[in-house]
Amino acid sequence: MFQEIQPVLQKKTDEIVFIELKEGGELKVGNTLLPAGIPLPIPTTDMVNKVQKSEDASIRVDHILESMVVVLGIDDSFPHAMAYNNILKDSDPKMEMRIMANGIQLAEEEKHIDALIRFKALMAMNPDSVDAQYNAARICEDVAAKHEDNADIYKRFNQTAYELFMDLLERGELLVLTKYHLGFHFANDQRFLQAEQVWKDALASGDLSDDQKTELVDRLRDLDAKIRYERGYKLVIDGQADQGLEYLLPLEPDYPEWWNLHFFIGLAFRQKEQFDEAITYFKRVLSLNTGHVETMNELGICLMTMGDYNGAEAYFKEALRAHPQNHEILCNLGIVHIQRGEYQDAMDKLNASLAQKPDDDVTLAWVRQLRSLLDQEKQYH
Repeated sequence: MFQEIQPVLQKKTDEIVFIELKEGGELKVGNTLLPAGIPLPIPTTDMVNKVQKSEDASIRVDHILESMVVVLGIDDSFPHAMAYNNILKDSDPKMEMRIMANGIQLAEEEKHIDALIRFKALMAMNPDSVDAQYNAARICEDVAAKHEDNADIYKRFNQTAYELFMDLLERGELLVLTKYHLGFHFANDQRFLQAEQVWKDALASGDLSDDQKTELVDRLRDLDAKIRYERGYKLVIDGQADQGLEYLLPLEPDYPEWWNLHFFIGLAFRQKEQFDEAITYFKRVLSLNTGHVETMNELGICLMTMGDYNGAEAYFKEALRAHPQNHEILCNLGIVHIQRGEYQDAMDKLNASLAQKPDDDVTLAWVRQLRSLLDQEKQYH
């Protein structure tokens, strides 16, 4: 569940160095005598202080234990993870409680990665600790929210939070809080019907705080429009344009800047071959979301179908600048060249499309059509 964010956690290994006891040396932690041959982690700062002050400077046992927690939290597949786990548990019967408290404190101080490492270590020590997993998921959400301007970090931590919450849901743990948080993930992913269901379940339980209840009531009110949108665009995708428009068009006055809504209204009109209306909506999309490739492709299709090949070509070429290997747009450009009798240019574009997707039925059909036209041209000459 932590694969997506492992590279971020791994950076924390710079804060740890490993030492080994001298031959015949002993170190006791509580009632546990640390076995020989196991590398002991300490903070890098401790090693620096040891070198700068004296080779005989003592290494604090509590720092070793804390570093073991960090190592477990960074990578629970570490070769000596089991030994560290046993040492930590033997050193203090309340160790798990101490780690949890430390993680919560670090979270309150907004030291999110350090807090996450503690909760992840707890999950390694006790896989049944739902509190550790819940807190790890919450921390991942906090990191994602803090890095909304960094798409890669946001996606990695948001996905990890989602996976942790989904695992809790499947295990039937902390259901009310889990459903509360999962609703936001579903809504952000435009899975509005699922968001509605888990939020209604959470509200029905009565176990949320007053602020959480108020927030969900407001969210559900706004979600109603998004559910109608979801139903509408799915109908359009299924080719049921008229039914889709029944859901989508009533939303337009209240959501004039919702570009996704306008895109699917345009797509429905294109399916109905009402190209002027479709073009109006697609152009509105581009005014709200400049450079949207799918919209430029749809505009090109509308204009091509209406016989405006130059206009269509302009939109297809603009879309290709953003996605030069898009097989569908390459095919559409090939069709434009066919319509204008530019057969060699058409073949170049269709071959380029097949290079990206060799089994594309649409492109293959146009290649056959083009070869037939070329054969007719040879016969004519």
